[in-house]
Amino acid sequence: MSTDREKEREAELEGAMYTNCLLLGLDPVVLGSPAGAASPRVGLFRHSNPRLGEQLLYFLLSSLRGPAQSAKDFDKVWPIFDSAQSREFRKIVQCIISELEQQGALPRSNSRVSSLATCCGPRFVELLWQLSVHALREVHRRTFAADVASNPLPAALTDVSYLHAAALLPVTKARIALERRKFLKNANIAVQRQTTWSNLAHEMTAEFRSLCAEEAYLQQELEKLQDMRNKAKLEGELWDERISSSSGQNSHLVSKATRLWESILARKGTVNEVSFPEYVCPACSNYPYHARQHNVLASSR
Repeated sequence: MSTDREKEREAELEGAMYTNCLLLGLDPVVLGSPAGAASPRVGLFRHSNPRLGEQLLYFLLSSLRGPAQSAKDFDKVWPIFDSAQSREFRKIVQCIISELEQQGALPRSNSRVSSLATCCGPRFVELLWQLSVHALREVHRRTFAADVASNPLPAALTDVSYLHAAALLPVTKARIALERRKFLKNANIAVQRQTTWSNLAHEMTAEFRSLCAEEAYLQQELEKLQDMRNKAKLEGELWDERISSSSGQNSHLVSKATRLWESILARKGTVNEVSFPEYVCPACSNYPYHARQHNVLASSR
């Protein structure tokens, strides 16, 4: 029973360590998990795994001490290409862990060297978990200084508090589950909002294209009307020119006819006044005499 409980505790501790690493920004591919996996699988350190162990140690200490200090700490030993660099890297890690133990940030242990040498077993997992918790504290302190001032962080993992770590794991898991549900809920709301905005964007795009097509059609119709107007205007100008030219000719003929008519009337007045009284009137006045002479001649015959 105790063995099962210890295995369960080791699995919970390893899972919490992986979660802390992911919160610090570790790429899930390093743990051999796809990007969309909920949590990495446990049991990676049941056997010696120096490659992954060294990667996690370098990542946690770099997050803890910052990029500038970690570049100085691991100069010429990272990345690791041979066994000599691996030995130097573990010596540097051991020195940093000793400093943290002296500062009271990590609980003291007599098995650091052996666990670092093998990179396997529950003690090595405990070391990684302790480093991940301390790194989370320091990163949060640097990133959210105002929040730390109003909400002090819990005490560091000293020997006394570490004895209660097993009891705190269920609380940590419950907190993680709660945050996960909140995150999924907010993500679902964000996805729905994004879908709504995407649909609205598609509708607006379709409406805009429809308006553009209608505008193009109206522009074509306007150009046709302008062409028809210009054509009608041109034809009207031609008709005006024809009408003006014909009216000019008609007025010329009318004026000519008027002059002729006036000349005729003028000549008629002259005939009435001169010729007709001199020649026609005497003949009319002598009509009885000629008639009598004609009658006499007719009777004599």
